[in-house]
Amino acid sequence: MRSVWVDEGNDADYVTCKRNGCDTLSFAIRDPRTPNNLKTAKAQGWATRVYAAWNWWPDLSGDEFVGAVSALLTRVAPGTVGTPGVDLNYEGDNPAYVAAMLERWRELRPHRDTLWTMQSHKAALYGGIASVLSDARITVAPQCYSGAMVRVESAAEYAAWRVIASRISPFYDAAQLGLWWEGTAFTQGRLP
Repeated sequence: MRSVWVDEGNDADYVTCKRNGCDTLSFAIRDPRTPNNLKTAKAQGWATRVYAAWNWWPDLSGDEFVGAVSALLTRVAPGTVGTPGVDLNYEGDNPAYVAAMLERWRELRPHRDTLWTMQSHKAALYGGIASVLSDARITVAPQCYSGAMVRVESAAEYAAWRVIASRISPFYDAAQLGLWWEGTAFTQGRLP
């Protein structure tokens, strides 16, 4: 998968995305334009996903956060089975939050293709919930950048997470994609 997050409030720039090797477009789940954007992208042959960030609802617990995401998913993609995939963004330092988030998500959406992205260098922090990550059948997507989009070596992130997760996919700064990239790019607005 070569996915890119389309900046909230924007339409997909199909030409730029294609030029950068993208094959999947991910839209903000809370953007009122997302239902139409999903239909348009699918009609043009793109794979689709939606993304949601925990800090959109900072007062919610992990299980409440995914409850809100699930409710929005029903509204933006009614009647769809398995698509679009869902990208969950939680960048805090609370393994209990993530465990509750993923356990509840699988109760609500047992078969939905799901990715969880977090800040770089967090594998050691989440080692204690390795069984939850495995049971949730999600893709773990460590961000291969930090701070002001400073590049982090993706191989080091992959190696660190491989100990506790079976499915790992890098999450890149879209402005720094290489020719052979695979994973998710943040965001369309940063693509060259």
